[in-house]
Amino acid sequence: MGGSSLQFLRTLILLLLCMKPATGNNLGLADTHLVCKEHERQALLKIKYDLIDDYGHLSSWNSNQDCCKWSGVRRSNQTGHVIMLNLNASSIPLRHLQVLQWLFKSNTSVVELDFSFNQFQGLISNAFSRINSLAHLYLSSNEFEGEIPKAFGGMCNLKTLNLSRNYLSGQLLDFILNLTECGNHSLEVLNLKRNQILGSLLDPTTFPSLRVLSLSQNHLNGAIPVSLGKLSNLEGLYLRHNSLEGVISKAHFSKLTKLKKIPTSPQLDTFNASSYEGNAPLPKKCLGEEIAQNPTMNRSREHAGMQDEREGFISIGFYVSVALGFIAGFWGVVGTLVLNMSLRVAYFRFLNDFKDRLYVAISVNMARVQRQLQN
Repeated sequence: MGGSSLQFLRTLILLLLCMKPATGNNLGLADTHLVCKEHERQALLKIKYDLIDDYGHLSSWNSNQDCCKWSGVRRSNQTGHVIMLNLNASSIPLRHLQVLQWLFKSNTSVVELDFSFNQFQGLISNAFSRINSLAHLYLSSNEFEGEIPKAFGGMCNLKTLNLSRNYLSGQLLDFILNLTECGNHSLEVLNLKRNQILGSLLDPTTFPSLRVLSLSQNHLNGAIPVSLGKLSNLEGLYLRHNSLEGVISKAHFSKLTKLKKIPTSPQLDTFNASSYEGNAPLPKKCLGEEIAQNPTMNRSREHAGMQDEREGFISIGFYVSVALGFIAGFWGVVGTLVLNMSLRVAYFRFLNDFKDRLYVAISVNMARVQRQLQN
């Protein structure tokens, strides 16, 4: 009886081991034998061969390796399709976007694209809107002009759109309208800072899921709409270096319970004291301060918000102060040596004495070490 039970147990274990691969696939687990799709891999290799990669950003793109091992490329372990492509600061000419024809098809699986810090010029291509799966698009720090393409409004899965540090121009109203089809319902992060956008702030409730809104360093004017206070999901608001005016009331922050930091100067530096008259005093501890004391929430702070904070500190005045300090310090020393003969002689005599002492100290220590090694 015992022998039969033991034999049955061994048979059951062998059966389970044989069923493991099939069970894993049925549950949607990763298949480690999958490789990148060949046409996608060849398209990426063509980009590498056509580029002048002086800094070796694409050195890991080897034709003998699967693209999952390439820098800036991530593929799905379930389908083998490329789902993330990061060509940040790769100096890609705009014509190479046409090589990625597989990207601009509705059946692609790409979720994230980062083409920041390149040399793209002209208008933003409509082709990005054909990537139905795209959720995060980063095109910052290029030389794009014009407006957001109207086709972007049909990107129903888009969550992050970063177009900061370009030369985009036109009315903010047109930018908003070009996103209002279905993209406005999914969008969570909209970063348009440091462009040349005109006009006044509009009703932001068009984007109910918005968590981060950055419109800093544009040419916006007018009042901040009270409807801003209805964005209950908003965590980061950046409006610095514009020409906003009007009255700020408690209603502007009525439902902003997730806002991590209340906008301060220079974000509201165009408002005078009368803009705040009649408002109830703020509590001693703001919601932003309570959240700031929670390290978990601090770690989840959006990258766009952190960049805005750094840019607020490093301004033109900062660079001017550094330059003036360097000039004053440099000529304070050099000028004194040039004008005072006795001080100049004493200074160079000190340098010669220091050099001789240093040489003697090194020679003595080297001789001591050599004797110890010989013994």
